[in-house]
Amino acid sequence: MCFQNITVTPDRMIFQSIFNDNRDIPTPEQKELMPDDSFADDYWWTYQITNAMYAALIVSLWACVEGYLKGLLSVCRGVRNLKKKVPYKFDAIKDSFLKEMDINLEQLPRYSTINAIRILNNSFKHSEGYYLPETGKSHTQIAHHLLTKWKCISNRFVELKAIDYDKLPIQELVFTCGTFFEGLSEQIKKNLKGLGDVS
Repeated sequence: MCFQNITVTPDRMIFQSIFNDNRDIPTPEQKELMPDDSFADDYWWTYQITNAMYAALIVSLWACVEGYLKGLLSVCRGVRNLKKKVPYKFDAIKDSFLKEMDINLEQLPRYSTINAIRILNNSFKHSEGYYLPETGKSHTQIAHHLLTKWKCISNRFVELKAIDYDKLPIQELVFTCGTFFEGLSEQIKKNLKGLGDVS
């Protein structure tokens, strides 16, 4: 959130602020439901903080996923005596698994959820929590069945699609990551055996 001015009233510790973007301003419908400005400030700050906390869980989850992928790739390269630096970008990691291990991550079960976590992470870190898919670029799009299931995209504004991170099923996402990595680990073992690198 970007602030131009913040004041705190000591008696109630209510933040009153002027925001740089419209995302942080309640809609007229939301304002009608709020009895006074003090309650509106409390309500909006509670929402913002709660949403940011859930977004932080997604960022943390993606860091774990990305770190685990890099670790697996590093182990595969070590077993095969490939002296290469592990790539930094996700697309390069996917390409490395495909070229070096003959594993297409996109074809593994639960990949759509892994990709969604990546997009949700990037949306929070680089797009202020807005979902901004690009037409014809699947790497920017969360699978439709997941969006329908999670109902996490807010339509508060016509052009902007704010993500309600607090609606995401965090525990389910964690379990799904585990399932994805079990499948990937099994595929790695199978492929390494086929290459004669492991017994």
